[in-house]
Amino acid sequence: MFGKKKRQIHNLMREVAELKQQRDHEWNRANWFDEFFKQHGGTSVWNAEQELEKLQDQEAQITKNIERLKRQTAELRALTDFLKAEKVTLEAGLSTPPHPAEDSIALQSQLRTLRQEISTKVKSSKAVFGADHFEVPTTKAQISKLGKDIGKLALRAFNAEADNAVKGATATNFETSASKIFRSANAIEKLGATAGVQIDPDYIELRVRELRLAVEHLEAKKLERELERERRQELREQAEAERELEAERKRIEKEKLHYLNVLKTVEKLGDTAETEKIKAEIISLEKSINDIEAREANARAGYVYVISNIGSFGERMVKIGMTRRLDPMDRVKELSDASVPFNFDVHALFFSEDAVGVETALHQQFADRKANLLNPRREFFLVTPLEVKDALLQIEGTLLEFTEYPEADQYRQTLVMRESDEQAEQ
Repeated sequence: MFGKKKRQIHNLMREVAELKQQRDHEWNRANWFDEFFKQHGGTSVWNAEQELEKLQDQEAQITKNIERLKRQTAELRALTDFLKAEKVTLEAGLSTPPHPAEDSIALQSQLRTLRQEISTKVKSSKAVFGADHFEVPTTKAQISKLGKDIGKLALRAFNAEADNAVKGATATNFETSASKIFRSANAIEKLGATAGVQIDPDYIELRVRELRLAVEHLEAKKLERELERERRQELREQAEAERELEAERKRIEKEKLHYLNVLKTVEKLGDTAETEKIKAEIISLEKSINDIEAREANARAGYVYVISNIGSFGERMVKIGMTRRLDPMDRVKELSDASVPFNFDVHALFFSEDAVGVETALHQQFADRKANLLNPRREFFLVTPLEVKDALLQIEGTLLEFTEYPEADQYRQTLVMRESDEQAEQ
């Protein structure tokens, strides 16, 4: 027991001696480094080196800033040159309106070269020449005449710009064209500032109102063309429905004639059961013919449809219409043509003796939520299928079937494929 503790004490003393030796060694190294540090300038040198490193970093940053400023200066110089050229072009009233030769492959190159020469003349101030010296008017009459001549010249320039704006008007560019008129007036007033040229603001407003009339006329013509196109579509739809009904009536009459011939034969054979069966078929065919004739006579009869296309128009948009086609799905398929990316889904499709009345009532119900408030023939409404269902139940109480949620197969499959592609790219 005593021997074991003695060995532990001996080991501890040895470790203490080793630690003292290590401490003396580190102390000597520290004294040597301190002496070396003092011999080579001490903390002043250390601080100087730190400052030098900071200055070098600052110099590098300044160099970067100088390069960046050089690039920005070059860009601003290029922009200034461009704006100067544009200012000369604007002041001269030079523009590049549509030219008939632009559509000619043979003349395009010549037109481009010619316009470049015209632009060069304008920018180099060689398109118009003025006298270097002229007699300054001295009398009141001469000064008045000079002022009027300059005013007439300014007015001709402004009217030319305004006329170009009116000629170039479309149904959708009023703001852009009006801005051109105002910019032209400002440019002319700046050029004539020495002579006190100023275009009457009321006159500018009159030319802008003239432009507005042109735009409104073009808007009306555009809407009229749309309405006419839709009227022609309705007439084609009606004619197609009449052709289908006529073809179906002829088919049934031909089938009826066949059964009548068969009926004569079975009556001669005395087959009572077969005779009654054929008579029932004939009665059914006659009923079908009467139904077709009734539909032909009643222009209000047809199918009312409620369809949507969430892939094209979103979830809060439906189309409410009617068709007299024999198979109403033919009309739905026509609407799902290449003009829309996805097919329409049917929420309701039912026959009514007064399909026109049901359609009109639905349109009136959602009149304030028409997608297009300018064109009454556009049958799209900002409503959900459920809202249309509730309205239909009030208008057409015999409604038997309504699909609230659209399948939209192509749209949903497209979303899945897109999501899969995005995950694959990640």
